[in-house]
Amino acid sequence: EQKTDQDKLDNVHRRANEMDNRLRIKIQELAEAQKRMDRLQELITDTEAILDEKKLYIQNIQDEVAKSRELTIKLNERLDSIEDQLGNASDDKHEQSRRTKKQEVMQVLKLQYFGAGVYDRMVDMCQPIHQKFNIAVTKVFGKYIDAIVVDTEKTAILCIGYLRERMLEPETFLPLNYIEYNQIKERLREIREPSNVKLLYDVIKYAPPEIKRAVLFVTKNALVCDTAEDADFVAYEMDDNQNYDAIALDGTFYRKSGIMSGGTFDLARKARRWDEKHLTDLKQEKDKLTLDLRETIKILRKESDLNTVSSQIAGLETKLKYCRVDIEKGEKSFLALQGEVNQFKGELEAFKPQLNEIEKTMAKREKTIKNIKGKANSVEDVVFADFCKIIGVEHIRQYEDQELSVHSQHVNKRLEFEKQRNRVLNQLEFERTHDTQSNVARWEKAMKE
Repeated sequence: EQKTDQDKLDNVHRRANEMDNRLRIKIQELAEAQKRMDRLQELITDTEAILDEKKLYIQNIQDEVAKSRELTIKLNERLDSIEDQLGNASDDKHEQSRRTKKQEVMQVLKLQYFGAGVYDRMVDMCQPIHQKFNIAVTKVFGKYIDAIVVDTEKTAILCIGYLRERMLEPETFLPLNYIEYNQIKERLREIREPSNVKLLYDVIKYAPPEIKRAVLFVTKNALVCDTAEDADFVAYEMDDNQNYDAIALDGTFYRKSGIMSGGTFDLARKARRWDEKHLTDLKQEKDKLTLDLRETIKILRKESDLNTVSSQIAGLETKLKYCRVDIEKGEKSFLALQGEVNQFKGELEAFKPQLNEIEKTMAKREKTIKNIKGKANSVEDVVFADFCKIIGVEHIRQYEDQELSVHSQHVNKRLEFEKQRNRVLNQLEFERTHDTQSNVARWEKAMKE
């Protein structure tokens, strides 16, 4: 029975080991499946991020292109308008060359030598608020239209010295700390008859505000009227019994001293200076608009990238689709493997009660066998006590062990002798078949010995 139970125990252990090996394999497959799913999930996350980035890029490009298209239309319309204005303007090349040189002198004085102490020319810092005042403002400004405004008399002297040293054309300077000017007479702003009488100062806008003294110095409370008749009346016939400088829009100038001068063709030509300032601004604006238009065209060219990016998005979406299919299959496979692992674990656990039961039975039987064997040994010790004493052993089992050992040695030696004898006989038979007489004699002698 003990042998039978041992066989059962060995069989259960074998089956349990087989199940454990299968469980290990399935656990490894489960781990590999988890790694594949993790890699797929990481790939899906990365692909989604790239896809979102591409879609955002397309959206931004579409927005930029739409805005640029609208801006291009506006820029072209404005450029067409500027071209029309520039095309209608006459340009005296000689006068333009002269003014260019004056501008160069102005830049040298402002930037390289006297810095913030040199402001600019009156014509470049002042502008009539409406084109109809151009002739009147030009007439009153007179020689001061190109005058250079500086902060102090000292700066003016330094500038004059610089021009002399380089033998440049003389310039008129207006030092703000030196010139004397008249304060504005507020009551002149209240004239109601004739209508549209204004202080010349009020029809001029200027910048920076620091040059106010120079503007007041040049305008001297002069009044501007619509017609020469109105100017004559304002200059000499108003009720306050005072004379004023008054100028008509056509340039007819009545001075309070009684001197009158009319508008001339040359005055009209000079008055175009204000328009030329506007033309200069238009040219600068045109240059800026042209640069802006180039930038918008660059953005419009990005529209060609949309097809490429759209193709990339389609590829990414296809990739994402297959990744999701793969991960769905992977999840099913993972669940199936998880089920098998749980099943194998359950079956492996089921072996434990069997093993425990068999081991418990065998242990109980082993204990019984030991008890019986102990009793048998006690009987043997009594029966063979005298014999053991004679041969000098403690008990009969010791004697049996020794005898068995000696017997085993004798058996082994006999078997070894038989092997050697058979080997010699075989060799002898071999030599006889080959007529080797001397060898036969030698082996026969060996056999006798």
